[in-house]
Amino acid sequence: MKRTFLTAIAAAVALIVCNIASAAEVGTVDDVALTVYNQNLALVKEVRTFSFEEGLNFLTLTGVPSAIDTTSVHFKPLQGEVELLEQNYDYDLVSRNKLLQKYIGQTITVVDENGEAKQVVLLSVADGIVVDYKGKILLNPPGSLELPSLPGGLLLRPTLEWQVFSPRAFTTSGEVSYLSSGLSWSADYVAMLSDSEKLADLEGWVTMTNNSGASYENAKLKLVAGEIHRARPPMKAAGRMLEEAAMVADGAGFAEESFFEYHLYTLQRRTTIKDRQEKQISLLTGNNIPVTKIYTYDPDWRGDNVEVRIEFKNSEQNGIGIPLPAGRVRVFKRDSEGMAQLVGEDNIGHTPKDEMVRLLLGNAFDIKGEKTQTDYLDKHRGYQASYEVLLRNHKDESVFVLVPHHIGYANWKVISSSLDYTKKDATTIEFRVPVAADGEAKLTYTLDVWWR
Repeated sequence: MKRTFLTAIAAAVALIVCNIASAAEVGTVDDVALTVYNQNLALVKEVRTFSFEEGLNFLTLTGVPSAIDTTSVHFKPLQGEVELLEQNYDYDLVSRNKLLQKYIGQTITVVDENGEAKQVVLLSVADGIVVDYKGKILLNPPGSLELPSLPGGLLLRPTLEWQVFSPRAFTTSGEVSYLSSGLSWSADYVAMLSDSEKLADLEGWVTMTNNSGASYENAKLKLVAGEIHRARPPMKAAGRMLEEAAMVADGAGFAEESFFEYHLYTLQRRTTIKDRQEKQISLLTGNNIPVTKIYTYDPDWRGDNVEVRIEFKNSEQNGIGIPLPAGRVRVFKRDSEGMAQLVGEDNIGHTPKDEMVRLLLGNAFDIKGEKTQTDYLDKHRGYQASYEVLLRNHKDESVFVLVPHHIGYANWKVISSSLDYTKKDATTIEFRVPVAADGEAKLTYTLDVWWR
């Protein structure tokens, strides 16, 4: 069957004068679906109506993005059988300089502010407009330039040109899919702390950015969260892989599903994404999420500053429990007049369900720390050192401050300490220090460290 089909193509090409169908524009998109990755990449699937004549057909597809990856284009008629023989991507779009360059050495018209038209010969557009008017050279002549017509070879929008062989004349819908850069998305979150700072409401938003050079009307939208590996040149497997994604129930927002080693978010309605547009779509909402405030004094990194964080568990019990795409979290709290004020922001990575979310919000204004090495004994193949940490709390409430110590060697022991400690890893210990309201607390400890 395949050999017979190829023989028919060869015969048609040999009889090209008799069989060529006139060029036809395929500009109408009947349906479009987008799968957008958070790596400046999207898979576009369009359904268009194609009319084929018997023999060789020349088709032009308009409305494709200027950022298209032409090596990823795939065409599949929904009925019948055709062969895509050749593809050209034309992107020499109309611009002021390109238009003028086509008329260098030719006569154009300059219309001045009084409406007087002058016939001039265009000499150059390399560094301003240079014309010849009755033997005189004019630089940047005042007025507007009028050109006779749109020169051949310039396009109003990017265009795919196809040569397609069809063994018969018929009309069918066909699916065109391709990868395009210029489309990306990110997640943004807004958390509102309660007055007690023990609960928070969380809203998640998807921010879509379209700089692909095309608009997508009434599109089905899917988002992939996760870092896919891309080969060079760009991979071609994404289209086949995404066809295996499961469908989900209708609704208003995003429905989430596990997909390969990633997560897929499907918008349960259609949306229009215009070129050069940034669009925000609601992703999730969680209310009354229990949060914990954590103070940390790490003088090796932060001097005398005490960092403040909040943390919560991404669990269904806490009103969330879906994989959270990486993004920025802005945290607010209402002041005494009920106005929301920003108290800090942090980035999170892709966070599976039932994992902790920890956000660094800033440095505590009213809590300060001071660390002093009070003793040191050189033991040649190690040392013994004593430390004193003083924490001052100027708040009207008591707090706990976490104080880590980074030892730097695997062989160590705590000889003495005024408080219990937790071994965080092979080279880090951590103390939990209570500090009274408007008071201070002192931590002392001695380490023995050695190496072989």
